Amino acid sequence: SDAGVQQRPITVALVDLDASDEFIELVKSALLAALEALPPGSLFGLVTFSHKIGLYDVQGDVAVVKNVPIVSSGLAEDKLE
Repeated sequence: SDAGVQQRPITVALVDLDASDEFIELVKSALLAALEALPPGSLFGLVTFSHKIGLYDVQGDVAVVKNVPIVSSGLAEDKLE
């Protein structure tokens, strides 16, 4: 039984980087505002996509990204950068 365990909210943002610089700046501002509004203890994930998919780990002082290239037949297997 999980009755005594408090669930932590999970938020995942998906961002299309194939956009204008102005739009990306708007998205960045919106994401920063959303992060500030999250309740303490919330989990947050960031995924970006364009010609590759970026999976971000934002838990530390510096964000770490792992990129997966997209090839014409789909995602490249075992190509995590």
